[in-house]
Amino acid sequence: MVAQAERSEMAAMSLEDLARVVWKVRGYVLGGALLGIMCAVVVSMLMTPVYRAEVTTMPATDAREGGGLGRIAGQFGGLAALAGIALPSGENRKEAVAVLESRQFALEMINDLNLMPVLFESRWDASRSQWRRKGGHGAPTRDEAWRLWDQSIRQVFDDKNHDLIVVRIEWRDREKAAAWANDTISRLNRTLRARRLEEINRNLDFLNRALEDAQVIELRTAIAQVMQSQVSERMLAEVRQEFALKVVDPALPADLDRPIRPRLLLYVALGTSAGMILGFVLGLLRVNARPGPRP
Repeated sequence: MVAQAERSEMAAMSLEDLARVVWKVRGYVLGGALLGIMCAVVVSMLMTPVYRAEVTTMPATDAREGGGLGRIAGQFGGLAALAGIALPSGENRKEAVAVLESRQFALEMINDLNLMPVLFESRWDASRSQWRRKGGHGAPTRDEAWRLWDQSIRQVFDDKNHDLIVVRIEWRDREKAAAWANDTISRLNRTLRARRLEEINRNLDFLNRALEDAQVIELRTAIAQVMQSQVSERMLAEVRQEFALKVVDPALPADLDRPIRPRLLLYVALGTSAGMILGFVLGLLRVNARPGPRP
């Protein structure tokens, strides 16, 4: 009991000493807080606003699932595998996400939309339509464009719990951010549809040759059924615009007064906290440097 009372008395003395120290350096703490607020406001005013646009999608139903090759997979799976024909596997979602995050897909989009001068605006001389040579920079490389796009502009979120895939674009121009987000999904659907159609055409060429060489009636029947499935899938792929991802909620330009950066209130809170801590430390150093009794 005595030891516990002594500890309580020491804790009370420590809190009292701390309060005394804080009171002696209160001017430094308040000054640091005001300085932090001023810095936060200045930084917020100098920063270029950045806006966010998101397009929400869900995987489109695969034409192969539940029909076509799916119905004959068990019976003629060996023949389809021999022809290199992909049977239903549930991998289309992974393929879509992988392509969205790929370097090649991003660079093709940057090149097609001529985004280099937009992404590296500070290095582009619009009056002369050429890259500035000051500072030894010159024209940005494709690797620079990819790293900027992947690390600072485009994000992909695969929400498997809700069966959604979200593409997010963050950029200084709110109209461009929304346009790029929507265009990303359109390009993905066109890219994957073109790949699938090319694959189907190769499969049909192989099956046509196999049908010509087949002599057994049962084998010719099997080949014909696989070909019928491929033709049906090609027809669906050609007419379906949202081939891989179906847009649930397209991206819209954010409100002009709702950028994601800078966030004035957040910056003020951080600046105030940092300023108070800095002021407290400077106050302690100043007080301890004075001659005479210390707090």
